[in-house]
Amino acid sequence: MQTDQYRQMYLLEDHHWWFLSKRKFISVFWPKTKSRLKILDVGSGTGGLTKYLAKFGNVLGVEISSEAGRYLVQRKIKFVSKSIENCRFPEESFDFVVLGDVLYHSWIKNDQAVLKKISRWLRPHGYLLLTDSAGNFLTSKHDRKMMTRERYSLSVLSERLIKAGFTINRRSYCFFLTFPLFVVSRILNKVIDFDTVSETNKIINQIFLQITSWEAFLLRYFDLPWGSSLIILASKK
Repeated sequence: MQTDQYRQMYLLEDHHWWFLSKRKFISVFWPKTKSRLKILDVGSGTGGLTKYLAKFGNVLGVEISSEAGRYLVQRKIKFVSKSIENCRFPEESFDFVVLGDVLYHSWIKNDQAVLKKISRWLRPHGYLLLTDSAGNFLTSKHDRKMMTRERYSLSVLSERLIKAGFTINRRSYCFFLTFPLFVVSRILNKVIDFDTVSETNKIINQIFLQITSWEAFLLRYFDLPWGSSLIILASKK
């Protein structure tokens, strides 16, 4: 992610509908557990999601960017300042690993190797919750700013998870109800350079939050057939 995008994320992620909606979808997929979990949040960014995950257990972040790390320090979040590929943790150290829009990044040279590493870090029957960008045909100028290597399909990412030693518990696309607007936005962004995630009018922000609340309700009962992102819950065999 380019440096200016981290500041934008920090300013937006606690009120912008897109970031708040992603947390709703994660909450729907999160398995019911009674005990406090030991959680690793890989790719913490500026810390909004990492802070949210603290309600489920004790969270350690991983973030390679020193620019993002400044915001993690401001939020008083404990984190390791390394790339996921250079991290070293003992085997079976964590109950839960979260990969929130990480694998797509151009810094990840071998996503299969990263998934295998995470499998080793998880305790038996531990969980991996993964969200990422969907649909390579949606690649635009925004993706270049975000340093996107690849946008995934559910089938491709599921296959890579299985090869890495995971069982797929549940998978779905998300941002389903807003998908038509997203497609139009990305088609325009292929030729016109503008920020696709930026400060939004309060009324419009609330409207989109309501739409994605309906989608979160649907996700409790149905897997969705398309969307601009995907979400997968997998467990270690």
